[in-house]
Amino acid sequence: MHKFKSYLTILFLYFIIFVIVFAVSAMALTRRINRYKENFRNAIFTVEKETVVLVSPVEGQIEKISAFVGQRVKKDDILVILSNDYYSSRLKLLESLAKENISARMEAENLRFKESGYIIRAPKDGVVKEVALAAGSYVPAKTKLIVLYSDEDARLTTVIKMQNLEQIQKIKRLEVFSERLEQNFFIEFVGISESNDEMGGYRANFKFLNQNDSVYFVNGENVEFVPEYDGYALRPAEALVNIWNGLIIQK
Repeated sequence: MHKFKSYLTILFLYFIIFVIVFAVSAMALTRRINRYKENFRNAIFTVEKETVVLVSPVEGQIEKISAFVGQRVKKDDILVILSNDYYSSRLKLLESLAKENISARMEAENLRFKESGYIIRAPKDGVVKEVALAAGSYVPAKTKLIVLYSDEDARLTTVIKMQNLEQIQKIKRLEVFSERLEQNFFIEFVGISESNDEMGGYRANFKFLNQNDSVYFVNGENVEFVPEYDGYALRPAEALVNIWNGLIIQK
């Protein structure tokens, strides 16, 4: 009986030592994580895409619009078709005279070249931001028709402090999280564009490591920086809360 009590005492002492060591280690690691989070606590990245404005190169009437706001388009997709009755009838007349009249033939060729401007195509892959006019409208040359957000060369911007700049430059990639997509993505540092005195730092530019990832985002959408150690360590109190929630919450 006496030996059994001695064993219990020894086990109890070992347990106390283990708890103390665990608490000290966890607190030390937590402080490290918290300092990391403190440095980047405001690291919210904004996705910025190039705005492409499509204008009418010629005057005419909008015969057809094959685009709507929010539509994803591919390069060379036909978005708008214009028509001009005067040019169409003039071209038919010139074509009837082209065999016998050199000047009519040359003018007809010029009109055919100009007629290609009546078909407006998407210059890049992207998403339609704005459709400025409706079918049936008559438009002068250089009238705005469609506005696109290009998927090419999308960038992400955030404001960082000077003391973090050197660290970010050394890191080959950063991880960000999209709450809307519930997915992580990798980005890389590109450079500094300007100082931001109001925020006490610099505006930093990043790009997606996989350029195709940009198609999943809309212009102005935010993603959140994912600290390197997130998910690998918790404060003891947080760990206990998670364990308790796991026991009482039925998924």
